[in-house]
Amino acid sequence: MWKTVKLIQVCKIASGNSIPAKKKEQFFTGVEGMPYIATKDVGFDGAINYKNGIRIPEEYQSNFKISPAGATLICAEGGSAGRKIAFSCEDSCYVNKLFSLKPSENIIPKFIYYYALSSEFQSQFKAALHGLIGGVSMSKIREFKISIPPFAEQKRIVEKLDRAFSAIKTASTKTAFKLSECEALTETVIQNTIKQRFYDDNPVLLDSLCDKNRGITYGVVKLGAEVPNGVPCLRTSNVKPRNIKIEGIKRISTDISCEYKRTILKGGEVLVNVRGTLGGVAVVPDEMAGWNISREVALVPLNQKLVNPDYVSYCISSVESQRWLGKNTHGAAYQGINLIDLRNLPINLPPKEQQEKIVNEIRKLESEIKQINSSLRKNLENLSALKSAILAQELQSEAV
Repeated sequence: MWKTVKLIQVCKIASGNSIPAKKKEQFFTGVEGMPYIATKDVGFDGAINYKNGIRIPEEYQSNFKISPAGATLICAEGGSAGRKIAFSCEDSCYVNKLFSLKPSENIIPKFIYYYALSSEFQSQFKAALHGLIGGVSMSKIREFKISIPPFAEQKRIVEKLDRAFSAIKTASTKTAFKLSECEALTETVIQNTIKQRFYDDNPVLLDSLCDKNRGITYGVVKLGAEVPNGVPCLRTSNVKPRNIKIEGIKRISTDISCEYKRTILKGGEVLVNVRGTLGGVAVVPDEMAGWNISREVALVPLNQKLVNPDYVSYCISSVESQRWLGKNTHGAAYQGINLIDLRNLPINLPPKEQQEKIVNEIRKLESEIKQINSSLRKNLENLSALKSAILAQELQSEAV
């Protein structure tokens, strides 16, 4: 018969210790000792990074709380609160933003781990969240209810869940690998299609393909405060590889936008991220006419009588072009591409009719790859749902 008790009745619950950054670097980095686990070292997949370079030497360990092997670590606050949960295989010191749950002798340690993943625990955790950053206090988690079956039933459940989760992890790893291969395939398709359909030993410079009345340039330097119903201004966070996302778009004043008339969009231009997050290259759709761009984004205003914007976008975003631009990036902490280098980017230029055939061929292949990509992502979602379903089935208590 299952029994429902408070979590504190079957577990020792504790939070760890924080370390000031200077002390961490001075005393605990690159030394021998017990692993020190921070929230960043606990993965959403339940993995723990014990080799993070931070260790607590024996002479300091009396100043730290220790989470023993067999305990369950749970993130207590922040965006990953209740979502990062791991079963510890080593004794370790740990940060104050983690809870360590060490079960009593009559509880199989991994049963607590699986319970923490269950909907019963998760619903209690969400209900107990409080504060601006979202967290659960020690006093509240101690009062959580847990349904405990007899020891033999715990053993059966843990063994069954171990087998099921191991199989699901293997399947998920294989699916994720296929997904990464699928995403890389898109870049290979672009590169190979352009080279196979047309290759010129004497490419032209990107600047020679532009509208001479505008030229390659960057946008608004200081965006100013957010202006409701103002002019949408695209930043690096909006310009993705061959795609523009408008989520989180900044709106600036009309006056500021008018100061940068050269980058007010008309539609058909190619945008290239030149500072910060590099790699974003996309064609501006006609419906974005009147919008503007930030300093971190370069405008490539093409002569559309000469070139197909989508073709040029594919060329700039290709592995070869990105590698060429990468060799010409500047800065250490904040990398960027000089406009001079972008203007001198070599482009293989077939006749416009052939450009359009290449674009159509790449689009067709991209569509097929996206379908495979979508199917793989769905498989990952199904595997995650399967874990939840198995947990629900096995931890369905008959509590008294």
